[in-house]
Amino acid sequence: MLGSAFLFVKQPIGRSYGTAMSTATHRSRLRPSDRRKQILDIAQLQFSERGFERVSIVDVANAAGVTRALVQHYFGGKRELYVAVVRRIVETASDVPIAVRDDGEPLEVRIAGTVDAWMSFVEDQGQSLLMATPWGTAIMDPEVQGIFENTREIYLTRMLQAYDDVVDDTPTTRFVVRAFLFSNEAICRQWLVGEATRDQVSVLLGELLRHTLERLAPIVDKPDARSPLPAGRRDDHLPAPPEHRSLA
Repeated sequence: MLGSAFLFVKQPIGRSYGTAMSTATHRSRLRPSDRRKQILDIAQLQFSERGFERVSIVDVANAAGVTRALVQHYFGGKRELYVAVVRRIVETASDVPIAVRDDGEPLEVRIAGTVDAWMSFVEDQGQSLLMATPWGTAIMDPEVQGIFENTREIYLTRMLQAYDDVVDDTPTTRFVVRAFLFSNEAICRQWLVGEATRDQVSVLLGELLRHTLERLAPIVDKPDARSPLPAGRRDDHLPAPPEHRSLA
């Protein structure tokens, strides 16, 4: 699981949107911060709809009603613009509310609140989240990967702080809860592409989180629960993970 501070712009990409934005921007000068946000908004829409490969700096500039040079002034090349869009989307996930402890409130109620807040974030971001994340279609060069991993760790830390009455923050607990977060990402992807309903995902995530906190974390944290690899196998014999495709 990676409210959202980012307002997702829901207008569809198309000639009418680009023309309207172009007309509006030609008629008024924007402050640098507003212009930068406007370019990011349009780039997010373009990348979400068409993907990284099919969008150019010229496309974004035309839709924003500015020159290619101005887009490059704010962001550099297309890769840097894409990274800025990904960063803005993904880093908002670390701010998604997590239900805090309330004396007398059942754990199930707190978990339901945590899951609902996360799913509202995913629902709000929609296709932009698919575009920006490894569980979608993100172009995973090292910088993009680092953004996502850092945000996941921030959310993980906040979750362990919120449920510190249930589990201790240990390396093993982090390993177990991180595994839950990876599962959550895969589950939410199925929801976003239409392979599961919101209710199904809500129930599944709630049960998985409760089981992770109450059962899996304590069990895996016990020394006798750690099974060695089969005889003749070592960690250093495992295949190396595939390299990520660069944006360059």
